[in-house]
Amino acid sequence: MSLPHRIYVIHDVLATIFDILEDDRVSLYCCSLVCHEFSNAASRVLYRRVTWSPAPQSTLDLRRKNEFADGILYAACLPHNADKVLHLEISGCLSPRPASLGTFATHLPTAIRLWRNLNTIVLAPKQYHKDVFIGVFPLLRSCAFLRSLTINASCITDDYAPVVATVEDLECLSILNPTRAILQLLPDWLGILSRTLRRLSLRDNCGSVTPGVLRSCVPHLTQIQALALGLSYSLGNDDVFAFVQGLPNLKDLDLRYYLQFRTPSIAPRLHHLRTLVVRHNTVDTVEDVAYLCKWIRRIVTHARLAEIRLICEEENSGASVKFDGLLAHLSQIHAQTLRVVRLDAAFVGMAALRALCATCVELEELAVAISGNAVTELPEILSSLGELRTLRVEARNVERGHRLMSKEKVAEFMVRGPPQLRRLSVYGKIWQGRWVCDDKHETAFVAEEAEKWQVRSWEQGYNP
Repeated sequence: MSLPHRIYVIHDVLATIFDILEDDRVSLYCCSLVCHEFSNAASRVLYRRVTWSPAPQSTLDLRRKNEFADGILYAACLPHNADKVLHLEISGCLSPRPASLGTFATHLPTAIRLWRNLNTIVLAPKQYHKDVFIGVFPLLRSCAFLRSLTINASCITDDYAPVVATVEDLECLSILNPTRAILQLLPDWLGILSRTLRRLSLRDNCGSVTPGVLRSCVPHLTQIQALALGLSYSLGNDDVFAFVQGLPNLKDLDLRYYLQFRTPSIAPRLHHLRTLVVRHNTVDTVEDVAYLCKWIRRIVTHARLAEIRLICEEENSGASVKFDGLLAHLSQIHAQTLRVVRLDAAFVGMAALRALCATCVELEELAVAISGNAVTELPEILSSLGELRTLRVEARNVERGHRLMSKEKVAEFMVRGPPQLRRLSVYGKIWQGRWVCDDKHETAFVAEEAEKWQVRSWEQGYNP
């Protein structure tokens, strides 16, 4: 692209604009071709995150031996780009072939030495060879600016676990599928990190996490503000509740729920808790839903809750059982502080939803599942939510012919609803609304279908 005149734009202004386009790689690339100033500013964002996440392959490509030969990995290692790399992610399905038959395992340590400003490293592949990261583990401690580490513990052999557990100055540590080898070292590692660590995540298969492991970690977690704990059938409700109650500064909590028939004897007093995320399997009976709602109420009763999220990790194909008891609790106890309610797959009745909207008037984001014939009632029900910007609706039991909404219908829906509503997800589509002005200076509200963010199929469930 050529310009009639050379454009001089303040670099800070360009940097701010390109930060907004961080996820739009095509637009950033086009901007980098405009001129030298644009190229410098855009490349800072383009190379900020280096991600290598291969898709699974049905056949093994024996000719593909050098992943660093082209693409982002090669370009990010060039001298004028290396210092711009801040975030490295290795995920997806790496080659299961021995490291000696390819160059990835030998080139990756060299690249990490070049990327000396790394502050975030994610090593979480779904498929890999056991020796793929043995050259990387000894380098982690030498990354001077490393503050966030996510690692699939299954990739760490017993010989290298002590090497990984010496990394210092982390603010965020996320361990996927924690093994016994790494858990035995975890208390001492947390002791090293106690001064700086603020976020700890033990995700996915946490079957090796026992009550004893939790008790040994508590003394080193007094400064922790965010905790995530995956599924472990070794842990009872009382074990988990006693553990989180020992974390006086806890603000964000992410737990994996499973049905237990023993009533908990502990009701944790989490006075600083602001965000709760609960992951669960499908609950499709009245008794199971009631128990889940009671379990959540036990956690948040003493909290000043600002955000709650329920994430169903299975496709919901069972009966639509109402979560009205949970909505009633939120309306009665947390109305003054609640800002985000994400119950995406939780079916609720219209009476309970009306009560929630009438009391929690400061809501900014709402996601629920409702009966399909009640969608048209939502603008009137939500009209009291003056700060609502995002609405997600999963409509149940809808006839196929009624699942389509035109742009005009969506725009009318949003205009009739809360005044700040700009993003609507309904019937599987996402709509973005905005006010426009035509040549005659007349304004109108229009809705446009937004691009739906897709999680890569081989990364489903991955969330460092």
